[in-house]
Amino acid sequence: MLTALASRAAGAGGGTTLPGVLARRVYPESARVYSKGLGTRPFLVTGTNGKTTTVHLLARALSAAGLSTCYNAGGANLMSGITTALLLEPARDTACFEVDEGEFPRAVEELDPGAVAVLNLFRDQLDRYGEVEAVASRVERAIAALPKDTWVILNADDPAVASMSRAAKGPVLTFGIQDETWAGAAVGVQDFPDCRHCGSPLTYSRRFIGHLGHYHCPRCGWSRPHPDLAVRNVKLHGLAGSTLLLSTPAGLCQVHLKILGLAGAYSAAAALALALAGGVPLETARRAIQSAEPAFGRGEEVRLPTDPRRPSSGWRGVALLLGKNPASFAELIRVLSLEPTPVAAVVAVNDRIADGTDISWIWDVDFTALAGKASWLLASGDRAEDVVLRLKYAGLEGVASERSPLAALEKLVREGPAGSTLVFLGTYTAMLELHRGLQKRGLVRPFWKGRH
Repeated sequence: MLTALASRAAGAGGGTTLPGVLARRVYPESARVYSKGLGTRPFLVTGTNGKTTTVHLLARALSAAGLSTCYNAGGANLMSGITTALLLEPARDTACFEVDEGEFPRAVEELDPGAVAVLNLFRDQLDRYGEVEAVASRVERAIAALPKDTWVILNADDPAVASMSRAAKGPVLTFGIQDETWAGAAVGVQDFPDCRHCGSPLTYSRRFIGHLGHYHCPRCGWSRPHPDLAVRNVKLHGLAGSTLLLSTPAGLCQVHLKILGLAGAYSAAAALALALAGGVPLETARRAIQSAEPAFGRGEEVRLPTDPRRPSSGWRGVALLLGKNPASFAELIRVLSLEPTPVAAVVAVNDRIADGTDISWIWDVDFTALAGKASWLLASGDRAEDVVLRLKYAGLEGVASERSPLAALEKLVREGPAGSTLVFLGTYTAMLELHRGLQKRGLVRPFWKGRH
């Protein structure tokens, strides 16, 4: 606790990692011991995209059911961050943690979860993870190591994830999108084009995000399983959220989400499946998920004065959107394309360790969809000039750059055309840097406190 407070007081961060680092050096079994003090075994959520939002929604559902819940609200998803959360909130009924894909095997071994969810697997941080097939194999081996009484929640629409059901010893629940309204012939980069059973190319009848969709293998006959929890009647409202009808083993329910896009629909379905596996009544979980505000950088809105020296000059709202790989950027661009007004945006890309030092993925993002939507664009971050070049090749000429995310945001508020929707779209460390600047001005609450 003192280490966390000292870290925050010194402005070194949110204290979401350092206490766990020190604890694990002194006593490597600390996470295992503290997790055994929980009332019930913890919930673990892994995957490339959507971990923070899913855990944010699940924590709300568990709390609504009357369970005091520990979770890594700040998004520190390595074992050091999970250990920190357990140290700071040890006497809890239960816990739910987002877990880095690379750390998932260790988390499974140390925490003995009662339920796990694998959301999706996309190409991400190639310098750190390697190819996505290697990540899938590591996650599948961890699933195989789970005991027979651990629930396994899998995304039916991701062929790499759905195939992991063969490794599970315990009960499996799948989730996926049944509504074909938002399907396309080719939406984003396809990271798993081949069947993981026989190696032949998969055939798709519809795709939603990247390789997520409805698929089958013409050679061996393996196909997408019909989801136990199906998302139907999807209505997307841009930055205003979405409306979903979910068919679950416990009955039908309609949810009006403040969470964005099809990615938000997947996260809501996964959180609901986990909550049901944990014994939370359907209506309790539905109400909790529906009332949840977006997590840090996932569609939250901040308001800034057009002139910081004269607050009376007026204020403008900006939506903060976190993107970190081709799949997440593609989905956010789809969300922006649904806005009823033109969009003025900052696109900020960093290449620090937490982002992944290889940013070649920006060339896999189809930015051309912004060409007819953007009224004003500004590139930012450590790799602002690379963003300018990428946007130029997408037909967006004359984009200026401002490396400082906070300065770029201020320029957006000052110069973004009247009547435009203002958006800051950035990678993780760019968003974190921006958030810290806004926090110092008292415009946002500390990210490590969560929003549930």
